[in-house]
Amino acid sequence: MSRVEAVRYGDNFAYLLSDPAGAACAVIDPGDAGAVRRALEAWRLQPVLLLATHGHRDHTAGAGAVARRAGCAPLRLASGGESVELPWGGVLQAMPTPGHTADHVVYLDPDGSAFTGDTLFVAGCGRLMGRDPAVMWSSLERLAALPAGTRIYPGHDYTAENLAFAAHLDPDDTTVAARLAHARAGDPLVPSTMDEELRTNPFLRCADPGFRARIGLAHLAAEACFAELRRRKDRW
Repeated sequence: MSRVEAVRYGDNFAYLLSDPAGAACAVIDPGDAGAVRRALEAWRLQPVLLLATHGHRDHTAGAGAVARRAGCAPLRLASGGESVELPWGGVLQAMPTPGHTADHVVYLDPDGSAFTGDTLFVAGCGRLMGRDPAVMWSSLERLAALPAGTRIYPGHDYTAENLAFAAHLDPDDTTVAARLAHARAGDPLVPSTMDEELRTNPFLRCADPGFRARIGLAHLAAEACFAELRRRKDRW
């Protein structure tokens, strides 16, 4: 089982995925070289693999400096469906999740971790950047089918804002209200789990007719509900 350490810079996350029996690690979304370097030193890890969920600079800008300092291969953005071998054994599966960008992938570790970049956040999802909502909805459906215990490691921490939007949509939802209180108190909510997201992330709940009815969108199908909620969140 791989060890995961979160590296925060601003509201971004990079992740160090490491060999529990050694110093080798993979760095996912190395957007800030200084933050990644300090974490590597603190955990006494040596990067051998740099991976990106997508090409935006806040997820990739530190890769060149990290690679030069460590003497490792340059950053890779795996193709959807590709299996990425880990140096200490095992693989990460690159699940295609277009929507935020056309080539976005989520990395799935067989131990039950999903590194979701800007596709899925705690209680939220990424902006569509002018793309078809149907594409993102399909990607979210694919993620929602993962086992309930899957740990969700997002690319950003927009947790309090996202939960506030969820509470605005459905003010009587006590589960959302409790999570929002934890977020506002500064309690760590990363990683989340898929089960928690299915209960509190409005963008994943669009397939639930009861949820659509409670938020006044019973007349819409799931995909259209998602498009409407993404439009509302963009303006909220």
